[in-house]
Amino acid sequence: MVLCTSGYSQCSWVIFYFDVRSEKFCLINNDVDIPPGIADHTNSLTLLNYKGKLGIMKLREREVVLWHLEDATSHKWSKHIYVLNPLGESIVTGNKFVGMTSTGELVWSSYSSHGLSNHFHVFFYNLERNTFTRVNIKGFRHHSVRRIHTFIDYVENMKFM
Repeated sequence: MVLCTSGYSQCSWVIFYFDVRSEKFCLINNDVDIPPGIADHTNSLTLLNYKGKLGIMKLREREVVLWHLEDATSHKWSKHIYVLNPLGESIVTGNKFVGMTSTGELVWSSYSSHGLSNHFHVFFYNLERNTFTRVNIKGFRHHSVRRIHTFIDYVENMKFM
């Protein structure tokens, strides 16, 4: 699926996808097919792979709000709200959102060396248990790294033989 914005202001946008079976492009119109809660916050939304389906995440105060497209043909969306504790709130506001793992955990990571002391963190948020797991990655010298890019499900070699 692809998100397209029209113009500079991002006030108008659509989602379209390519149906492999019919070999046609299909449109999900934001005025008709997208719930109002999604369309109201286009400047602060993040697209993600939600268990193989299109997902949209919005951070709102102490909440993670997730919408996912259950059925692309009928444009049926589901909404889930996860309430964060104060520690979780500080994690998501102080780090960069990376994406969702194939097991359904949301991931945040450090994104610059500012304030690092020889390591950076990756945080995994388990939606079902409402828990965070922190992974410390050590070995970075403060002056050697300016920006850190974290990727989900990166595979260098597809042959697992």
